[in-house]
Amino acid sequence: IEEYHRVRENVSYTEIVHLSDALERLRLAPQYSVMVHTAWVQPLLGKDEAIDVPLGYAARSTTSSLHSGSPEPVSPRMSGSLRVYGDYLLFVDLELKASLPRRAGAQSDEEAQATSFTSIIGGTGAAGTEAADAFEVFRISEKRRIKLEEFHYFDHPYIGAIVSVTRYEQPDDNAAIQ
Repeated sequence: IEEYHRVRENVSYTEIVHLSDALERLRLAPQYSVMVHTAWVQPLLGKDEAIDVPLGYAARSTTSSLHSGSPEPVSPRMSGSLRVYGDYLLFVDLELKASLPRRAGAQSDEEAQATSFTSIIGGTGAAGTEAADAFEVFRISEKRRIKLEEFHYFDHPYIGAIVSVTRYEQPDDNAAIQ
């Protein structure tokens, strides 16, 4: 609950501007599917004070203003968080978990771990219901130093993320409108 309040107090969700061209190209490409997209404004804090901003389905319960300008809802298939922190250098910690419909011949990270674990103890493999077997779970867990105003790609064979951090200049209320 404390982290929930920290996010609500420090993060202001907004429309995507800086990545809008990349987002549109991904939407038009038949081999890609945009599962989640979001943008927000937050203060830059040190590592210990930084905020884990929820992404995907978890973000929906965090704030009602999420994706206020977005034409599509947050996907329940993707969840995770992104933490931006730094001082002279800028860092991003990304945690993503995606549940995708099972593809023939593909093995998720959790299946690979379960298979190797059960083969060590002599088990027969992971058991599950038909509904659970219809989906695979894939994860990205990465900490990376990034540069301001650049695109950064976080890749996995089945999922990926594009992250860009830009400086936010608060509009001057006293500026004349022309």
